[in-house]
Amino acid sequence: MRVIVDCMGGDKAPLEVVKGAYAASLEYNANFILVGDRAEILRIADAEAMDLRRFDIVDAPLTIEPGSVGQLTYTIKLNYPA
Repeated sequence: MRVIVDCMGGDKAPLEVVKGAYAASLEYNANFILVGDRAEILRIADAEAMDLRRFDIVDAPLTIEPGSVGQLTYTIKLNYPA
C-alpha cells in the first residue's frame, strides 16, 4: 500500500503532519510518500530525530493560500509555460 501525505496542509503543518506520518509508518507496513517543501520536511525530521530514509519525499515548494487561485494560475503560467 502507498500512502501519499500532503505535509503542507493543515493548521499545524508541516510539523504535526510529518510527525503523524512518521508515527503511522512505525505502525503500518506501507510506503509513505511525503509531499511538500523538502527542506522544511527534512528540517523537522532532523529536529525531531526522525529517520526518513524509508520515505519518498516529493519536493513541492509552491503553496496555495486561500483566495489565491487567480495568482496561482498566473504563477503556474510563468513557471510552467505550455
